[in-house]
Amino acid sequence: MISKFATITLSASNSKIMDRVTFQRMVLCLAILCNSFILLGQTNTWTGASNALWSNPANWSLGIVPLATHDVQIPVTLFGSPQVDANAVCQSIIINASAMLTINNGVTLTVDGAVSDGILNSGTVINNGILEITNTGRHGFYNAVGAAQLINNGTLDIDGITSSGIYNRFGTITNSITGMVNIQNAGEHGFYSSGNATDSATIINDGIMNIGPNLGVRGIFQEQYSDFINNATGLLVIDGAPQHGALIRRFSTLTNYGVINISNSSNGITLVLNAAFYNQLGATVNIMDINNRGIYVNTSSDGYNYGEINISMANSGNGILLNNQLNPPTFTNYPTGTINIDNGASGVAVLGGDFSNEGQLFLGTNISSEAIYIPSLASSFVNEVGGELYGHGDVNVAYTFVNEGILIPGYDINGFFFQGEWNMTSTAIYMADIAGTNGPNVTSGNDQIQVLGNASPSDAILAGTLHISLINGFVPILGDAFILATFDGGYESTFDHVIYPAAPCGTVWNLEYNPNNVTLVLEEVGVSFLR
Repeated sequence: MISKFATITLSASNSKIMDRVTFQRMVLCLAILCNSFILLGQTNTWTGASNALWSNPANWSLGIVPLATHDVQIPVTLFGSPQVDANAVCQSIIINASAMLTINNGVTLTVDGAVSDGILNSGTVINNGILEITNTGRHGFYNAVGAAQLINNGTLDIDGITSSGIYNRFGTITNSITGMVNIQNAGEHGFYSSGNATDSATIINDGIMNIGPNLGVRGIFQEQYSDFINNATGLLVIDGAPQHGALIRRFSTLTNYGVINISNSSNGITLVLNAAFYNQLGATVNIMDINNRGIYVNTSSDGYNYGEINISMANSGNGILLNNQLNPPTFTNYPTGTINIDNGASGVAVLGGDFSNEGQLFLGTNISSEAIYIPSLASSFVNEVGGELYGHGDVNVAYTFVNEGILIPGYDINGFFFQGEWNMTSTAIYMADIAGTNGPNVTSGNDQIQVLGNASPSDAILAGTLHISLINGFVPILGDAFILATFDGGYESTFDHVIYPAAPCGTVWNLEYNPNNVTLVLEEVGVSFLR
């Protein structure tokens, strides 16, 4: 082995060149050098012959504690599993089935420079200290079988990974309430997780997970039969995933009880092929600076919101998009749910599927095109009984828009513009605010609903309750008139109930049902009666 580096000829007989002492020293140095080359790149296997301490040379097959160039193998032994009891290094680790590795509190294990996976785990890894995995040829941490477990109670740092930071194949990843996971600079995904119909993969987060920046493809990729649970104390942060913050597909689920923040990605959360997303009561999802779709639901997948979802697009794309007419997806905002969408081209777009709002849906003032866009008869958007729809802008639907819940134009003063047919049911409520006499949909003016392009009066049906409020200290005077709704093709029926604000002394409110509009007028007491 030495000959690869140099050729050395020694002569003890030539006393003029070297004496006996010098010769002996050179032989000793060459022996040490030779031994060092032999140890480089070798596998150092845990034997546990002495005790459970990683730092004890007697516990290792090479008779030394693993070096930075060693590939460590941990099998099941009669003498127990290793505990990293002092700062330690190695190049890679393979943990056999039923074997265990524990990193004690207060110490650091650094795994750096693996040709393939940093840690290939078929057993159990418990990290109570600091585990650093860097510069691997493939995955950072690879859970290889269904029984494989990673339990992180300390800090797990993964950086400079060619493929996925954590690759979970059938196994279980648990980040406890004291745990922190940091994954960055991964060539493909931060987390990859996949199982099958009989052996699912599971990720549970009770602590903090930071995924990104500098990810190659996705923050989280649940390919199939994978469950990701972010519990009430969990904080999941995904930043800088080019394609998807989280891609959930093929019978996988993402369930949130805590907080999820996703930013700087093309798509926030994507559901395809019978996937499901549950945002539970008390949970929050913040999706920010997204270029394409905040939440994208496709191919028989379902979204369920019981908590709070905030979506801020990067001036383009759809806040929530449902898109598959052959295998329609669904999204339901339940009574306890709140969804805030701002910026982007559209708030909610349903190109195929069904969107149901039973909670609060806020569509912000910075949406550039349609607040709601439903171009297909095979799709639906329903503001259910008790559902509250706030916002302004165009509501473009290919069928009759039916409002069974509460319709609240704008923030302060604003308006909804319905393209096509429009019906209110007996349970519906139109909340109309008046802040002045400047006209509809402007500051110091009044809210207004416009139904544009309805062909006949039968295409616009009034019912339910009109609730009128004076805001911002506005006090009307006699003769003030406010157009609260307009209809290009006329309308049928009237509101079942009208709730008026208090009128100044000597005046009374009158609601006029004109051929193409509904107008509120403040009149002198007795004028309406004389009519």
